[in-house]
Formats: sequence, structure tokens, C-alpha cells
Amino acid sequence: MKKSGAQKTTSFRVAFVMDDRLPHDRKAIFTRTVSMMKSKFQMDIFSSSMTEDELLKELEKTAYGLVIMPWYHYVSWKKVEGFFGSLRMQGSTVAGYFADAILPFEFSHLPNYHRFILLDFYRFDQNEIEWILQSLVVPERRSGFSGLFARNTSVYFDEWYDEDTTPTRSIDSFMKHPLLQSGTWNHRLSSLRFYMTALWSICFEKKHTIATNSAIATLEVAEVNRRLVIKLLFESTEHTLHSMMNHLWPNSPNQHSALRELYRHADYLRIHQFPESQQVEITAFFTPSAPAISFPNELRGWWIEPLTKKFAKNSDEEQFVKRVPIHQHGANEVGGNLHQAVEVLRQALLKMNSLTPEERSTYEPRVTNIKFLVGEIDKKVTQKKAA
Repeated sequence: MKKSGAQKTTSFRVAFVMDDRLPHDRKAIFTRTVSMMKSKFQMDIFSSSMTEDELLKELEKTAYGLVIMPWYHYVSWKKVEGFFGSLRMQGSTVAGYFADAILPFEFSHLPNYHRFILLDFYRFDQNEIEWILQSLVVPERRSGFSGLFARNTSVYFDEWYDEDTTPTRSIDSFMKHPLLQSGTWNHRLSSLRFYMTALWSICFEKKHTIATNSAIATLEVAEVNRRLVIKLLFESTEHTLHSMMNHLWPNSPNQHSALRELYRHADYLRIHQFPESQQVEITAFFTPSAPAISFPNELRGWWIEPLTKKFAKNSDEEQFVKRVPIHQHGANEVGGNLHQAVEVLRQALLKMNSLTPEERSTYEPRVTNIKFLVGEIDKKVTQKKAA
């Protein structure tokens, strides 16, 4: 029943169950996709005729870090998920996949899972499939950018504060960034703005954040080879994985929620919850194949999973060489460098609130001068806008 793939460079072993329900034309394409995966990953291929109990016996014999199976087995073979421990936050995981179109009514009910990973082998091309799997097959790569980009990739970031009551500043800075103004993303600018607005809404609108004077969310953006990734790491005491899965489920009544809006505009959505630190990481993938644009009303994949807090990190902690503030590239905005200076000073003043009174006393004599300088620069920027 089992055909073992050759030893590959990765030590992470994958069990892959074939799909015998595919139509003839899809089988040929899918066979090529499986061949690509076997050439890239240490993968054992199992027949589509395998039963759940037969798969469990294989899992007992061999230490698999990842099990991938057709979506219809994934939602019904509950013992496989339980085999690794349903409440786990690290280690082996299980994922479903689809290699043909799925109608929403085929997902009858939401399984009582604490994670749900659905891989899209239908809309994505082979390079994109490999790209996403690279971040899934190694536990340390499941969050952040380390499984998606090389270390020398430029990562642009912004920090959101509790005092930021409107999304205009942050979203406009993001949309005017040269990364999005190069022409590559012109056809998706409207969709990206909708996505960012929904992301802001999830973070701020219902006050899901823990009270703090420091940044409550970190936005990070990177792009390589026309693959754009937007990641937001924020603190939340109300979002649960099961509630988020309820919003994404095809038959969900929450079709107009902010989370559903994220799913509508992203080609692939990855959500991690870190219960120990009460943080949530939402990562959106925008790819050249653009299934969210070509097939906006059809089911696409998503990845929701709890992880232990050691995986909650920003690109600075991942030691990316180039980490650049989004506002540093605001030279094309009205106000140019003056606008950037205002932003830097504003964030510095906000951070001062997190210091103790004794620590603040060192800087208090300078605060008046800083506030005066900020006011003068604000006036100058306003004059330039009116000119």
C-alpha cells in the first residue's frame, strides 16, 4: 500500500494520502503536483483506498510530523487528529487538501477541532504550493516570515497604538508605500485596501486589545517574486480559534464579518493563536495566481492553528537583515520627511507613557521642547498640503 519516497534534505517526514475522487483531467495535473512534492519533501504516499484505522497503524509505526489527506477524510477522520493530541500547541499536525473545486454545501458542519488547515492544491500553481508547504513542514517556520522568505528580504513594519483611533494614517501609509506603487499590484490595490480596513477593524473596532501604553499590534509586510505577505501580530483576549473558524466556515451565517472580509480578499489566510501570551497572528498571502480575484465566491484554503508562545515573533526576532519602518518610505506623501519626523516623535512620546515616573523624570524637561517641535512641524506640513 505504501510507496516510500527517497530521502530528502529535510528531516521532517510527511504522510500523504491520495485522492481518488478527482475527475480524469484533474488527476493528471494532481499527479504532477504530487511528484513535485515528493522531490522537495521527505514524503510517503498512501493509496486513496486506505481507511482511517490503516492510517493510524502507519502513524504508530513511523514518526510523521505532518499528515496530509483529502478534505473529505480530514473533516470525518477525527481519530487521526486526536492521535497527536487535540489540544497540542506544537509538534506534529494534520492538514486537509482539495485538488478540485468544492461547493460550500459539501462542508456540512464544522468539526470540533482546535485547528483547521486546508491546503489549496487546485488554485495555486506548483511553486506556490511548495512555498506554503515549506512553512508547514518545519515547526519553527509555521509562524512569522522565516519559512516564507530568505534572511536578506526587506521587511517593512508599522506599530499600531491604542491611541490610534482611526485607520487613515496607517492604511494610507501602507497603500502609498513604493512596494505597492511599483505597478505590480495595481490590479489589487482596491482589494488590499479592503483587506487592511478589515484587519484594522478586527484589531480595534470592538476593543479586543489589552490595555497598554506600548504598541498593541505590529504590522509587517514583505514581497518577493510577486508574492506579497501581510502579517499582523496583536494582543487579544476575545478571539478564539473556534470562533474564528466559525466565521470562515463556508456555511457560516457570519458572511459579512471583518474576518470573513479578510478571507474574501486574501488568496490564502493563516491565523495563529498563542494562548499563553494572549496574542493572535493573522497572515495573508497574495500570489500571482490570485484565486481571490479569479474565483472570489469559491472555497479557498485557510490555516488556523494554536501554537506555543515561543513561535510568536516579529521579523526582528527572526533576525531578518533588513527591517525598515513603513513610514521611512513616505517621501512621496505630501509633507515628505517632515511627516516622517512627526510620526517618529509621536511614537516616541507614546512609548514614554510605559516608563515609570522615576524613569520619565529624566526626560520630562525635554518633553515640552519635543511637543513644541511636533506642533511646528505639523503646521508646516499643513501649509504644504494647502499650497
